[in-house]
Amino acid sequence: MLCLLLDPSYTSSLRFGERPPPVDNSLLTIDGISLGGIEVDGGALRPDIQEYTDYALVPASVWALLEKWYGGGPVLPRSVITRGQGHLKENVVELWPFVLKVNRVS
Repeated sequence: MLCLLLDPSYTSSLRFGERPPPVDNSLLTIDGISLGGIEVDGGALRPDIQEYTDYALVPASVWALLEKWYGGGPVLPRSVITRGQGHLKENVVELWPFVLKVNRVS
């Protein structure tokens, strides 16, 4: 399952009867950080973000419609993973996925 992050200030800026602006998630990312030249699932997230305060999770289908209708970005997809075992399993969003960069030396 995939969900995407959306800056909640976007929805609070909407006004009745006006066309919404393009989605702007740039405040959720770190400027100028390349993580070793790898773009991780759409961008490097700020380490201090908190759910409901700094971002909301939306299903991929909702994001696809917002992007189609209004444009914007950056797109910040994140995977939903299952943690735990047995009856203690829980689904969580993997905000900062593990990145392994392998270089071949000849």
